[in-house]
Amino acid sequence: MGKKFSELERAVGLNNGDLAAFAQVDQSAPTGYKSKAAPMSLVSQKILKDTEYASDLQTDDKTVLGAINEVNSRTIAYDVVSGPIANFKTSLELPIKLLGIDVNAVQAAGIPTPASPLPISGWNEIKISQVGKNLLSVNDVVFEQFEERSLQNPIPSGNYVLSGIFTSTDTDSTLCSMVFVDKDDNTIIAKSLSRNTRTSISLVLSKDCYKIRFYASTSWPSSSGDTGSFSDLQIELGSIATEYEPYNANSELISLGGTYYGGHFTQDKDGKRKFTVTRNYFLMDNSVNVSVSSQTDNTVVFSLAFADNNIPATDRTSYMSDIFSNITPSDTEGRGVLALNGYFYFVIAKEHLNSYDQSGARGWLANNPTVFITSLATPYVIDLPDGEPIITLNGTNNIYADSGDSSVEYAMSIKDYIDKEIASVQALILNS
Repeated sequence: MGKKFSELERAVGLNNGDLAAFAQVDQSAPTGYKSKAAPMSLVSQKILKDTEYASDLQTDDKTVLGAINEVNSRTIAYDVVSGPIANFKTSLELPIKLLGIDVNAVQAAGIPTPASPLPISGWNEIKISQVGKNLLSVNDVVFEQFEERSLQNPIPSGNYVLSGIFTSTDTDSTLCSMVFVDKDDNTIIAKSLSRNTRTSISLVLSKDCYKIRFYASTSWPSSSGDTGSFSDLQIELGSIATEYEPYNANSELISLGGTYYGGHFTQDKDGKRKFTVTRNYFLMDNSVNVSVSSQTDNTVVFSLAFADNNIPATDRTSYMSDIFSNITPSDTEGRGVLALNGYFYFVIAKEHLNSYDQSGARGWLANNPTVFITSLATPYVIDLPDGEPIITLNGTNNIYADSGDSSVEYAMSIKDYIDKEIASVQALILNS
């Protein structure tokens, strides 16, 4: 004989897989009901998501979870920030509504010429970094003579404030220096902090910083042999140092599925990703079909029809390229003016030509093949594999990428929004 419910052992907790007993409607049963069991997860879904409470909920959505989300949406504001670093504050740890990343072709520093061409690089993957207030992944550093540390996430070029504490065994040394280094191992800038006190100084990075060198003298590397240390190091946006916060960051490499020279990456709150291709790579060499367009006393203007290159007819728009491997649009000597206006036009000084005809142009191009980047009149979209939503940090957020500027649409509480607007008004008053 079975037990009564009152006689059963009491459960001290409930799990999703636990079974609950129900009398379910069954017209074929003598009583009109039949005993069945259902897992607690199904019971919860019925109560919270599938049952409407028409008179009890004063919301448009009459389910419990729907009503909660509806009310929550009325207490959330959205804002958009953009730039080399998308910087914002929020107290809500929610998915970013929309993330946008520019992807721009990269050329080595300098002035490209036929004698010293500068290569142009595209992107097959981009790195997105999400960092808290402190952008510096180096905290406590103890060293003898000198120390070098690579950064977990490179710090983009820009204006910052650097703060930290330096100590040294050398009582004669009042300063310890930090050298900021770019990806090619070149010095960007050097800064010194006072000894045995928390110091803050402005920091202007003209290039992205990939590593930092520490030393207790005025030269690199130090030869003093003294032991030095840094602690509570912080780099933050702005001009005034704030209270130290430990480094807090997430980063992800995202494959684009190919090499591209210009475009825009997006990810929505559900992690759905797309890449819009906006620019194209083109090589002009002696294989293209050129013709003489006009001449001056010193130069010959050659033209190249679109039919003879790999740019689709739909992209025959008026355009002046701004990235060249070995010439610049402002080259007044005639080695390098290129334009796109139904044709490519390029000007070559007569002194560089063996003949002022098609053969002469081909000869010049054979020795000076030119790579340049063009804009597409009709950008196209590539669907990328979905990723995990990016959840905002409670507090300061800095989001950036190695390929170009970032834009972020994020959620904030109404209080966050009001505080932000008040701060904006106060800043206007102070600056007026």
